[in-house]
Amino acid sequence: MAKEPEVVSELGLVTPPHTSYVWNLGQVVTAMLSAGLVLTTLNEGGHADMYAGLAASEHLPSMYLAAAERPTA
Repeated sequence: MAKEPEVVSELGLVTPPHTSYVWNLGQVVTAMLSAGLVLTTLNEGGHADMYAGLAASEHLPSMYLAAAERPTA
């Protein structure tokens, strides 16, 4: 059964189902800043599917939301 996309309410974004990537958070933020972007949002959260059997899974970081925008002149 496919997961439904999640809505990130504070930005009004629809995100794809949980996916893992090989880049760490520092690399992503550094790439955004190096591209001249301004970081506007940085949130972390847990995803229960990644920590099966752990009661505190919502407190372990597994998902990050990083948003940036190009500065206006």
